[in-house]
Amino acid sequence: MNKIGVIFLLFAILLFLGASCDKEDQVKTGPFFSGTSGITTQFVSGNPPSRFNDDQTVVVKVLLKNEGEYDLTSGDANVKLIGLNPESFSFEERFLTNKGNLRGKSELLLEGGEQTIDFGNLKYLRGITNSQTFKLRAKTCYPYQTEARIPVCIKSTQLEESGEERLCDISGEKVVKGSVSSGPIQITSLQEELLGSDRIKFTIAMVNNGNGKAYNSILNCDAIDKEPKQGENEVSLEIFDNSVKCFFRDGTESNKGIVEINGKPLTCSKEVKETFEDTLTIKLNYRYVDTTEFKEIEIVES
Repeated sequence: MNKIGVIFLLFAILLFLGASCDKEDQVKTGPFFSGTSGITTQFVSGNPPSRFNDDQTVVVKVLLKNEGEYDLTSGDANVKLIGLNPESFSFEERFLTNKGNLRGKSELLLEGGEQTIDFGNLKYLRGITNSQTFKLRAKTCYPYQTEARIPVCIKSTQLEESGEERLCDISGEKVVKGSVSSGPIQITSLQEELLGSDRIKFTIAMVNNGNGKAYNSILNCDAIDKEPKQGENEVSLEIFDNSVKCFFRDGTESNKGIVEINGKPLTCSKEVKETFEDTLTIKLNYRYVDTTEFKEIEIVES
């Protein structure tokens, strides 16, 4: 085989391996695909162009992609342009929203939904000498949910010491690949421990694995914009088992409440009367705020 043939064969093999890896990434190993993405944002290529004259009017468009596993409905995703002085530019300053559903990725829609937000015209209002460079960003604010279905072992010290059949083991990490849905806020650990004679303790750790910030889901995007520290890092948690009691920072004991992510793990307990394997279903609701990488635009004197 000549050199050109060998090079072509190697190129074909690399393409095949790359496609196989991409396909492997989309295969579920549990209830969920897993991942740390929610809504990703980028400027549409050429909208705006990276260089234009000071007497030109250009169009700005932002592409939203739902790379997580939670569905957004029309009006959920809020996007606004930031980084430019409104006195120097004419542009839409307020939040604009998606006009249709933004589906999360699923077995029927492996890539998730996407939608383009049209911000209309952008024009520089002042004179330029030679040229000047500006940095344009887009800020996104949206509600999101991370769901976990984590296999756990339910037993107590009393049952453990009774010598009954060993159906499951409480030791070890319970969060496994595919047990937590794709989203920027992740449950990274769930540990079990025998507590007293008839209780089991759960220790749940949560972190922000995205590039943005999480806020209390009751806050809207305008409120977060005005007071960016209010409700920061607060996530609403619910465990779908009324017999589980978690100890929240406000002193309440319940299966649902507000937790602070990237802080101390949440501890919960459950009274146990028999041994069995179960699945602990947990949902985290929050509002997430993120910004794009800046797009550099150069305006040239006409």
